[in-house]
Amino acid sequence: MVKEYTREEDRMLSELHEIFKHIDNDIYMKFPEEIRKFIETYEGQYVFKYDNDKRLNDQDILPMTKAFITYTYYPVADEETKRIIKKTCVDYEMKIRSSIKSGDELFEKKEKANIEEEKTELIKIEKETLLKRIINKIKSLFLRKDK
Repeated sequence: MVKEYTREEDRMLSELHEIFKHIDNDIYMKFPEEIRKFIETYEGQYVFKYDNDKRLNDQDILPMTKAFITYTYYPVADEETKRIIKKTCVDYEMKIRSSIKSGDELFEKKEKANIEEEKTELIKIEKETLLKRIINKIKSLFLRKDK
């Protein structure tokens, strides 16, 4: 059975395929063999061009790709690299938490605002049947003559 991948998964795997071609061999060999073999043979629909002028962290790749690299590489990384990864993760978490606070503040302001709700009522409009219109027309003719 052939596994089908979502667009995002295809993009991530294609990015990894290209990144693995450009990283140092020492680092590349630290990734688990089964992952290396899978990524090497993956042929996805998405085309990713690795920019040699940028560091890996500055490439235009999905956050999911960065997370995958971090998750698979972290256990075999040296202590200095682990320290950098931890700091980056903490900084990113703080950035996310601050944006969540900002979002919460927006909701609090909206709740505090005095917003008057319009009260509306539904009015039932009865559509006159043909027979009723005829009867009303006849009545109106008699009512006019009486005046």
